[in-house]
Amino acid sequence: MDYTNLDHYRQVIETILSEYASLPYSYANIQSEVVFDRSHVGAASLKETRYL
Repeated sequence: MDYTNLDHYRQVIETILSEYASLPYSYANIQSEVVFDRSHVGAASLKETRYL
């Protein structure tokens, strides 16, 4: 498996989620945040990265 592409896709997902979470709510004082579990990232591990 090409982990270079996989790392690129992870970065794209993190960028999109971070930008989406930074959008302010217009109807309430609500703060969003994103959580990334990178503990499984790497060529030695086939487990997925988790996003919340």
